[in-house]
Amino acid sequence: MHICKLVCVETRSKFDCCGSSILVQQQRWACFCRSHHGVKTFRRCHKRGNSGRQSLQLLSAVAAPVTEVSGTQSNDSHTLKLDTGTQKPRVVILGSGWGAVSFIRDLPKNIGDKYDIVLLSPRNYFLFTALLPQVATGNLEEHSIIESIRKILGKKGTYFEAAVTNINPSERVLTARFPCHAGLEEFEFTVPYDILIYSVGSKINTFGIKERKRLLSFVVVGGGPTGVEVAAELYDLVREEMGQYYPHICKDAKVRLVELQDHVLSTYDRKISEYTSKLFSRNGVEVLINTKVESIDADALTLVSQGKEDKHSQTVAYGACVWATGVAMHPLTQHLQQAMPPGTQSHSRSIVTDEYLCVKGSDGTIFALGDAATVEQAKALSRAKEMFAEADKDGDGMLSYAELTAAMKQASKEYSHLEEYARYLERKGDSRRFGPLVQRALVGGPTKSSQGLQCLEPDCQVNLSHFEDLLQEIDNTLRSLPATGQVAGQEGSYLAKLFSKHTIRPGQPMPAKAPLFK
Repeated sequence: MHICKLVCVETRSKFDCCGSSILVQQQRWACFCRSHHGVKTFRRCHKRGNSGRQSLQLLSAVAAPVTEVSGTQSNDSHTLKLDTGTQKPRVVILGSGWGAVSFIRDLPKNIGDKYDIVLLSPRNYFLFTALLPQVATGNLEEHSIIESIRKILGKKGTYFEAAVTNINPSERVLTARFPCHAGLEEFEFTVPYDILIYSVGSKINTFGIKERKRLLSFVVVGGGPTGVEVAAELYDLVREEMGQYYPHICKDAKVRLVELQDHVLSTYDRKISEYTSKLFSRNGVEVLINTKVESIDADALTLVSQGKEDKHSQTVAYGACVWATGVAMHPLTQHLQQAMPPGTQSHSRSIVTDEYLCVKGSDGTIFALGDAATVEQAKALSRAKEMFAEADKDGDGMLSYAELTAAMKQASKEYSHLEEYARYLERKGDSRRFGPLVQRALVGGPTKSSQGLQCLEPDCQVNLSHFEDLLQEIDNTLRSLPATGQVAGQEGSYLAKLFSKHTIRPGQPMPAKAPLFK
């Protein structure tokens, strides 16, 4: 058990408790106590103190050596300002999801010698979201996919179970509030920071919107990674597991997957999407693409087909509906966007970062990752003239097929999305010495993303205008990284290595040898 103390400096009175967070209110002290099962209880220490402003010391237990924090409580604002008095840069982490936890896990144990680490999140556990579909179908217990955030943080820093309500980037101060179940909704405190790791995630995007067969009708709305996996898990549950015991009942079960776009898994390669659709179709999972949910009530959905030729609506009864339509912007993210300098943030769903995961417009003081962030990818068109001049070896203002291939191959070292096209040009050029059948086998059918290269032949000549059009078409195929736990985990690991191997100073350029996130 970890002991935390509340000390009134004026009376020197001390009280012990087993809580994880200590709150201070006028004329009484309160603490939150937590058992090892995670059950929250509330206990008040009715020690009367002097009225007015009191100077306090808080020792916060976070499954680690206790960190001293001092501050004052105002009768007017009820705000507790934290200040550890350390000269080390304070790195404040927001969130306890994939991004934040991966960042924390990959930090070395002695990171406290370099930075003052503070973690704030209203959720005191990490949820392994990738296994939620298995929990929904009863294959896993709920407690098996959660882990205490205090255990994960260990001795690396200090944890406060609180939700951030406001961020002031110009003053590098954020305002936090303890959870509503504490009964102290009006109690807020401010936390100054040098560097902010922003990983608050996102919120669910709802878009504003015979009996046995109905009860056995499962509708999954959203054809992203989560929706596809839930549909697959439901199919396995109904057909393979429950079907062994109740075959006469399960024959009436139906699993449907509804997707607004023209293919599922739109953030992945088209081949993966096509394979998934064929597999579902073969196994009896009905995939409704180009379909919008117009309305939903307690036992039925109204679906509208968005096809170009025929648009029609249908009502689908259901016994269970799983909403997995992706994510929308977190309210705090919207506030942070508005606080950034004009023109730096315009994304409709998340905060925009550079390739170091540093928030654009923050002057190196805020880093964002996970569902809350979108990495702005560099576009090759910005260097089209420079690339063309370097590739035009004979200076005739035209690029031969070989020069174009070499230019693409060289540029792909800086712009990774050009690598696929460089390989395509190489394969197409090499296949010319073979017959037509072998050519098709070597080159393969051009993917949707390489349509602009189909007209290029090994004896062609490309001018600057054509080269720019080609790069523009390729840049238009760039997609944001999918909002998955895997991506957030990779971003967290990258930031942990960045902060461990380099000293990051707010307001200063990134170290010269710091790698980009890829």
